[in-house]
Amino acid sequence: MIAVLSALLCLLLVEAALRLPFGRALSRAVRTGDRARRVLASRHISEHWKEKAVGAYAGHLVGATLALVAMIAGLAAGFLGGARALEALQTGAFGLLLGWPGIVYCTSVASAWAILRRRAERAGL
Repeated sequence: MIAVLSALLCLLLVEAALRLPFGRALSRAVRTGDRARRVLASRHISEHWKEKAVGAYAGHLVGATLALVAMIAGLAAGFLGGARALEALQTGAFGLLLGWPGIVYCTSVASAWAILRRRAERAGL
């Protein structure tokens, strides 16, 4: 029973992760880092303007990083909340899910679901 409910929790979290804008936040961070690198490497920009630009780029990087952290924290909170709910159904489920067997099981189920889902999308299903 707990294995089925744990698998369902993993599937829900995979679906939630796929719907979060990870790509947008990550590409924003990469673009900002590239811009900062180009500004710092340029010999045509004065040190004064480099300082101003790098400060602005640092703020953008902090924002993108915080967005990524918030998404990961939300997924972790969802997992811990689901694990606590499973604990209410069966004593010891929380410890099982957070132990090595549970981590391996959840990772396997989530990976298999993500692969199957991607194959179904590519097949047009």
